[in-house]
Amino acid sequence: MVNGSILAEMRADALEMVADFGREIIFLKARGETTPTSWQIAGMISDPMLQTDLETGGITQAASFEIRIRSDATTPATWADVEAWAKQGRQVQITGTPGLFRIRAINLKEGSAWVGFRVESIDPAS
Repeated sequence: MVNGSILAEMRADALEMVADFGREIIFLKARGETTPTSWQIAGMISDPMLQTDLETGGITQAASFEIRIRSDATTPATWADVEAWAKQGRQVQITGTPGLFRIRAINLKEGSAWVGFRVESIDPAS
């Protein structure tokens, strides 16, 4: 476990980074869910990564991003709530970036100032 004072300093640094460079991330409500609304929170977004795949019928390209939100900035009250909202497959919208993205991987690390997500663009045809 990380020393409490070090973790507090890392979280303070994360707060400053999000305030200076953060963008709004919207975790969208999935069909059939009884949750009242989508969940919007500020976070850090990486530069886009382009992935090219050769599939039946041709070449496809997908953009992916790394999203990081502060581990103490959980609008839902508990980690269980965050995990419910941030489950793999959930759609995400990033302000200032066109299109929708789908969560492909989650990095929840106890004692970290960040929760990380890898999101990938959604093919509008699917």
